[in-house]
Amino acid sequence: MQIKRFVIVFVTVVLSFAPYWGNAQFVAPINNVQRFSIDNGLSQSAVQSLYLDSKGFLWIGTQDGLNRYDGYSFKVYRNRPMDSTSVCNNYIYSISEDSNGNMWFGTQEGVCRYNRSSDNFSNFYSIRTGKNSLSSKSVYYVYVDRLGKVWMKTFETINCFNPDNKSVTIYHHYNDPFNTAINSNDFCIYEDKVGRLWVGTKDGLNILDKKRGIFKRYSSNSNPSSLSNDRVKHIFEDSKGRLWVSTQDGINLFDPKSDSFMRFFPGDKLHPGWNVANLLFECKRGDMWLASDEGVAAFDPNTGRIISYDKIFSVKQLSYTNTVTSIVEDANSNLWIGTFQGLIKLDYREPKFTTISTNASGVDLFGNNLIASLYSEDGIINVGTWGSGLYRYNRKSHAIKHFSTKSGQIVNDYIHSICKTSWGDMLYGTRDGVMVFDENRQLLVDFFQYYQISPQSIFKGNRVNAIQEDSMGNLWFATTYGLYRFNGQRLDRIDRDANDSLLLTNSDIRALAMGRSGTIWIGTASGLNSFNSTNGTVKQIKRKEPYVGDGLLNNEILSLLVDSRGSLWVGTIGGLSHLDPISGKFSQYTEKEGLPNDLIYAIEEDGWGMIWVSTNRGIAKIDPEALRILKFDIHDGLQSYEYNVGASFKSKSGELFFGGINGLNAFFPDSIKINDIPPAMEFSSFKLYTHKGVSELPVINGGVNLVPKDCNFFTVEFSSLDFSTPSKNLYRYILEGFDNQWVELGPKNIVSFTNLRPGTYTLRVQGTNADGVWNLMGISIEIVIKTNFWNTQFARGLFIVVFILGVLFFLWFRTRGLRESRRLLHERESAIAEVHKQKEELVVKNKSITDSITYAKRIQEALLPSMNLFKKIIPESFILYMPKDIVSGDFYWINETKDKIFVAVVDCTGHGVPGAFMSIIGFELLRSITTIQKVDDAAEILNRLNKGVNETFRTTDDDVAVKDGMDVAFCVIDKKAKKVQFSGAFNNMYIVREDKIIEVKGDRYAVGLIAEGEHTFSSEMIDLETGDMLYLFTDGFVDQFGGPEGKKYKFRRFRHLLLNIHSEPLDVQRRLLEENMMDWRKGHEQVDDILIIGINPLV
Repeated sequence: MQIKRFVIVFVTVVLSFAPYWGNAQFVAPINNVQRFSIDNGLSQSAVQSLYLDSKGFLWIGTQDGLNRYDGYSFKVYRNRPMDSTSVCNNYIYSISEDSNGNMWFGTQEGVCRYNRSSDNFSNFYSIRTGKNSLSSKSVYYVYVDRLGKVWMKTFETINCFNPDNKSVTIYHHYNDPFNTAINSNDFCIYEDKVGRLWVGTKDGLNILDKKRGIFKRYSSNSNPSSLSNDRVKHIFEDSKGRLWVSTQDGINLFDPKSDSFMRFFPGDKLHPGWNVANLLFECKRGDMWLASDEGVAAFDPNTGRIISYDKIFSVKQLSYTNTVTSIVEDANSNLWIGTFQGLIKLDYREPKFTTISTNASGVDLFGNNLIASLYSEDGIINVGTWGSGLYRYNRKSHAIKHFSTKSGQIVNDYIHSICKTSWGDMLYGTRDGVMVFDENRQLLVDFFQYYQISPQSIFKGNRVNAIQEDSMGNLWFATTYGLYRFNGQRLDRIDRDANDSLLLTNSDIRALAMGRSGTIWIGTASGLNSFNSTNGTVKQIKRKEPYVGDGLLNNEILSLLVDSRGSLWVGTIGGLSHLDPISGKFSQYTEKEGLPNDLIYAIEEDGWGMIWVSTNRGIAKIDPEALRILKFDIHDGLQSYEYNVGASFKSKSGELFFGGINGLNAFFPDSIKINDIPPAMEFSSFKLYTHKGVSELPVINGGVNLVPKDCNFFTVEFSSLDFSTPSKNLYRYILEGFDNQWVELGPKNIVSFTNLRPGTYTLRVQGTNADGVWNLMGISIEIVIKTNFWNTQFARGLFIVVFILGVLFFLWFRTRGLRESRRLLHERESAIAEVHKQKEELVVKNKSITDSITYAKRIQEALLPSMNLFKKIIPESFILYMPKDIVSGDFYWINETKDKIFVAVVDCTGHGVPGAFMSIIGFELLRSITTIQKVDDAAEILNRLNKGVNETFRTTDDDVAVKDGMDVAFCVIDKKAKKVQFSGAFNNMYIVREDKIIEVKGDRYAVGLIAEGEHTFSSEMIDLETGDMLYLFTDGFVDQFGGPEGKKYKFRRFRHLLLNIHSEPLDVQRRLLEENMMDWRKGHEQVDDILIIGINPLV
């Protein structure tokens, strides 16, 4: 359990002051430090000026751009040369605001005014020939007086801009041409409470007589009552009406009675650099701060002494605060300090929580500071740790007594539970035993020894998670390996019965709570248990599955509490459950309901019935009646985000203690100060997303924003301008005209809308400050969604009128042409009847043709050798025959003469009826060649088959010449000689032998397409071996389209399939081939006839 520590180290000095200040410490402790630079979105780290405007935005002027901060991000304004409404220059010297909320900025190239309503700038330059032009281009300081006039300090003059008539009046003060300014901070303007206008220059301090237009000048000389230095950097009037003048060398307090100054040189005793006073600032609580090139310091105006804060440590990063240029304070007492190294925020409020973690030297008080258990009484805090032993800490004297295994004072350094009995004994539960504190001897004694019980090993190696006393004076011990009860004489195990059967949901006991009427609530690693100590009965309670929102949130329980109402609170690893004693129902609290985290380490109730829980992300306060949750984190003074299981305690005085991974927090709940002032709220951006890109519209509270018709998506950002902890600010919105109820956003400060219908909507937003106080007035804008003309109400009305006229015209036109329509309808009906008649004729003819083809199929099947004949001649064989149409162009043929078997697989040109005709011719020719002509040579058989086909289709009429042929795989098997002779016409034969394929190729021309004497077929004689498989086939299988990509099966995949199945029985091979083809083809049509014959010739 680790967390980033947010450590702030300051040099603290307590000074005694004059009666005006009393003896109080004039600088309150600083809670939190945060640094912003270019890495955080600032346009540049060199901050020249700061201003907190009337809306609550923080403006930051840098040497490279103007920034507006809303608590979440910096909106940067820079000069764009082609845009006259952008800021006139990026070097921002000074910032001011007029009564209309317009911001004024002095820059290197003139003055610019920010117009909120249009989110752009009006610029004023120095033009030599121009009327009402500025006297010089660089404006080092800009100031708006009570009358709304804008005063601008240039190098040599002061310019007054009257916004009513747009005129500029130039006033010349004393200027030494040989004295050049060191930097831009050597100029300032200030109007005091009586209306006098003070002007600081490089040549002294001036008061302007506005009526006569002349200056009274104060300068530095040898008189100690004169100004300490002529380079005046800042003029400031405090809450007591005293005028302070900061110079290049010292601070001056003006005495109006004597018209003289009292000098202060704060750097004389510290460092001369502190005498370079860039400005003085008084915060709301009356503390005064000095900004110099050495850093920032608290300033005592009575003694001139300072407390310097030149270095700030935050999140392992050392930030130097030297060269401080500006300081402002926001509504929540945060000080904002502008430096050349970035912007620094100091949380100046009193912390809500007291952290006890380190001593005055910064050394950890409790070893590793990992707190496991707590008990406080009479100013002594008993602190049990994870691995560092036990500490007894005296809060008044800060004395600590430490008990550890290293000193032999305790059996284990992990102290998980502490309990003080009603008779005054203090017990400590560890991972290796229970110890009792002997007040007389001021040492720890073993539990069994102290109570004079026979020593037992029950607590050895057994973590004691909790110790509690019931109303009868019995002590209960919750351990990892069971629940035990001590009645003063004996120690009994409760989680198991006499037969050693488990009574509870688990023996890993995590937490205990003493209920009413003798009920003991027991939290385990896998459920909740209610134990009746009177009759010994147990009721188990577990999370219901499936979980539907009621019942226990999670079975792994870490903490329990029975509150003053008798309600049970159950802390789990998945949230907080509350059991109502009357209804017996659970209600739930999780991150969704507002908890900082769902891991509930400890629970306590304060004197007002509020429930406090420590989590893995801070502490939360729950109001069970109002159902309100208030979260606290490290920005409120917590020791860290993370806390530890069981590390909590409520003292008799009502003080609450929670321990975590970096010490403990102690607080009285009624002392927690809540900021009950609703925060100021403003819209910060309105972005449109179109096909052209992203554009931004100006947006102000109460304004109207028009969304163009080509924009279907836009976002609106807003902010509660409470800068304390922006991540804790909460928001909700309602879009009137679309939503019926408020939408909770949590800490999200942006809402997006898409595809809104054309019309006018009102977006209302409410937000909270960091303490959860809502601004119920909220902010609002009107959003008008534009649309094309045809989507407007007028257009819709017009469309309706046109539609009605069109319907009337249609009805008139239709009535006029009704007779013509009827005539045409009659003609169409006649035509349809004719078509129907023709269709019936086609059906009759189609049936006749189909019947003829079906009969032809029976003839073809009669010609084909039967399967019984094939099996009789070659027992070990199979035929896969899959015609594409009713009749097939592929056929197989077999014949046997003496010791030879003739097998042919033939693919005739085409398929269907043409192929069937060719197959009949092939049947007859093969029968004649082998049976009548007695030819037994495979090549000669093909040669004669070619001749026969040619003679059959020979004709003298070229117009009816037939160009059809046959692809043939023909083999002659001689079983006696164990040989096979093969001859092929475009078809090959495969022999699978010893898991390899031998391909016997045929000639590359077809039967019937060779002229007589042009080519002759060749043959190949192959010796057969036992186990050889012969495969004859046509091209229908390999040419079939299918598979995931709709491609051909191809020979490579076919050969691989044959190698995989050749050893299977012949019928199995046929079935596998057919299944593989059907699986391959699936939704594809069969493209050709398929024929495969497999033969095992030597079986």
